[in-house]
Amino acid sequence: MFYPKPIILTLLASAASICLTSAAPPPPPPAVPAKLDPAEYISVPINRCDTPNRKCHKLNTAIVTEGSTNVTAAGFVTIPGYLFDLNSWKYYLLHLKIRMLSVDVNLGGVKCGRNAAFYTSQMKKEATLGTGYCDAHTDATGTCNEMDILEGNAATKAYSAHPYADTENGYCSHQGCNVNTNRDQNKFVGPGLYIDTTKTFTLVSAFTTHDKSDKGDLVGVQQWMLQDGKALAQTLITDDYCLNIETWNLNYTKSGGLEELGRSFDIGHVLVFSFWGDQNSIEYGNNMSWLDQGVANNAKCNQTAGESGPSYSNIRIEFIKDIKVLRLRRSNLPQTADSSHQTAPSLSFDDHIIDGLHHPRHSQEETALVFGGWGGGS
Repeated sequence: MFYPKPIILTLLASAASICLTSAAPPPPPPAVPAKLDPAEYISVPINRCDTPNRKCHKLNTAIVTEGSTNVTAAGFVTIPGYLFDLNSWKYYLLHLKIRMLSVDVNLGGVKCGRNAAFYTSQMKKEATLGTGYCDAHTDATGTCNEMDILEGNAATKAYSAHPYADTENGYCSHQGCNVNTNRDQNKFVGPGLYIDTTKTFTLVSAFTTHDKSDKGDLVGVQQWMLQDGKALAQTLITDDYCLNIETWNLNYTKSGGLEELGRSFDIGHVLVFSFWGDQNSIEYGNNMSWLDQGVANNAKCNQTAGESGPSYSNIRIEFIKDIKVLRLRRSNLPQTADSSHQTAPSLSFDDHIIDGLHHPRHSQEETALVFGGWGGGS
């Protein structure tokens, strides 16, 4: 198991409509990529099944963090880790068009006010390992395209597209185009619900293009949560969907939308793991309430008293066309007192589980990647 010490990462979520373009670029790569001491990284093999012969193989990959320090008095901490290739000693780039990315996640010990984040960033492959971070928020270290696969805790889960147009004006979508189960499916996702967030579930993300090729324009991002032979389909992110929420997402169109995000996938994204909290963060609101609404407004927060980190395992990439999504059918959802007020977007399996996603769990000699030991703040 991996228990890294929490480290500081300052995230600037400016309310300005234009991102800075004068941020310092990542440091130049060394002539020969520097190798790390084994104590500085943890092996995290990724299962790749998007090869020409469709055979799966494990990548020789690992994650490296930026360093370590103590938690601030305000409780603002994070543990960012970046995926890199142990063969080349460079960041490993993901190209996600017409692919599905799946991961087994356990958020049972992550309480409200905390954010377990699993996402991709358009970081430079050649940056010195442990440096070169960028996302749609960090003007200080460089702004770039970001795809939030997961931001969540035991009370909620969200995913968001954050396109960035690298133009003279440098428009970026700080807020992102977001789907949040606390807002959209709060009767079905949470402790003890249809998808029980106190237990491990599989999160599947699909990235579709207009012509079903990896050369096409990105036109949709959709997720499913899978657990015990059940599946819950999330709202499909499209430009039309994002335009409907444009009132609070003013920069999405100026940032180029999914087409711009898709172009960044052509270049490649680095997989990032993070675990943080913002007890008194002005930029992000009152103690992560932008994500989970907080203890005062979300009854599910009172059920999540844990103070440990998330765990991830069984990360897998495969072509969309290899997944027989059409075998999914509508399921009978559990009835709650007011569940009739929500559309039931849930699906379950005709044949136990989607073909291709019913892959073996890790063997005993392999362990899940676990972020644990909050170490401070409340």
